[in-house]
Amino acid sequence: MKKTLVVAIALSLVLVMGLDAQVQRVSPQTKIKLPAGKLQLKLRTDLRVDIIHASRCKCDFSDVNAFYMSNIMVDVSNHKVGGAGVATESVLTVKYFDLLQGRMVSVSKNLPKMNPYPANPWVMQQVVMVNHPVLAKADVGITAEIAPKSNTVGDADPSNNKKVIHKCQVMVY
Repeated sequence: MKKTLVVAIALSLVLVMGLDAQVQRVSPQTKIKLPAGKLQLKLRTDLRVDIIHASRCKCDFSDVNAFYMSNIMVDVSNHKVGGAGVATESVLTVKYFDLLQGRMVSVSKNLPKMNPYPANPWVMQQVVMVNHPVLAKADVGITAEIAPKSNTVGDADPSNNKKVIHKCQVMVY
């Protein structure tokens, strides 16, 4: 028992002296180089595309690959992540195949800072993306996608940043 205690004390002294030697090698003047651009604090929030809709829908084109929308409006929102969120500017993009023009159309808008819910009592912000009638190709649909404008803001759930519709919808408030 006495021999084990002496060995344990001796090992403890060796460890303490070894740690002391390690501590002495790193002085307050020692500079530690961090890789540039590798470490960046990203604020987190959760931007969402909630719904793509029109103010009016016309007849059903079930026998052709098309659908009509009087305009294209997108409702977007910003939600807290784990009890915290950040107000952030974002970019909203809508893409669709316009049958009248015979080509893909892409429309983007910069959105002002949206406060995260529940700080923002009006959870959804409605954005008119196209203010004229659209005849869209149904199998391509209309895609709306939102992304933070700043690279210092990370989206906690990118899966809800994009939505696609393949027929006209009217939002009833």
